[in-house]
Amino acid sequence: SSYEEQRLQDGYSKMSLQHATLEEMDAYQDYLQDEMEYAPDTINKHLRFIVRVSNHAKKRKHAVSEDITYYDVPSKQGRKKEDIIFLNPEEVEMITAPQEDLPDYLQNTQRIVILHLATGQRVSDVMQFVKSTFNKDKKGDIIASVRQQKTNKLVDIPIKDDKALEVIETGLFRAISHQNYNVYIKELARRVGINEMTKSTMLVNKRKRKVKVEKYNLISSHTMRRTTLSNLYNKSIPEYLLLNISGHSRSSQLHSYIGADPNREAQLEELKKYL
Repeated sequence: SSYEEQRLQDGYSKMSLQHATLEEMDAYQDYLQDEMEYAPDTINKHLRFIVRVSNHAKKRKHAVSEDITYYDVPSKQGRKKEDIIFLNPEEVEMITAPQEDLPDYLQNTQRIVILHLATGQRVSDVMQFVKSTFNKDKKGDIIASVRQQKTNKLVDIPIKDDKALEVIETGLFRAISHQNYNVYIKELARRVGINEMTKSTMLVNKRKRKVKVEKYNLISSHTMRRTTLSNLYNKSIPEYLLLNISGHSRSSQLHSYIGADPNREAQLEELKKYL
């Protein structure tokens, strides 16, 4: 599967029924939710299938991991709004501002972050950026032309951010594994001071609990994509343009990914007229 291929690229072995851990099951759930961007019901079906297979194997006296057998499959309601992590404008500035004392690998990570925020693409597509991805249009503006791996769609994204333009003009970045990118992003965010105490759901002693931690612990590659798509959504750009950039096939998928609730927002605006 594409998930197993990604694990191998990141230096992991394939996940097995015998040795899988809660952390690996949670990582697979995050992959289905964030990378594949499946609906909650589809994620639920995938995880329940693994648990059923594990229990069937156990009944036949095969050695299986109890972390799978007793895995708490999430509800079909999707991720709660408070568990979706974004960067605010000040934090975007902090994580992209030049830092002379950064080691080389974090300077490289910062260059990836800058282009990730400038394009709002999936990390698998961002890591494929090369010089020919970026070209000038007839007006002289720089355009990123990205063939999205998941959808096979070709999307064109104007690059307006000055920092992103500088990264493009000075040689892009060295591609790194998804695993390292997620580790390095947290380290970069910690070093630049993105440390506001933030509530989220995390795995603590093999149980999911509501905890309050410094925000850099919660930042991942999807934080960059969600931040960009959410900012564009809040600017009220036509949704068909936003869907073209995001690669989602339906508005509901996009809304779920960024934690938006258009019906609630519309009702609030309507209520304001009467108060």
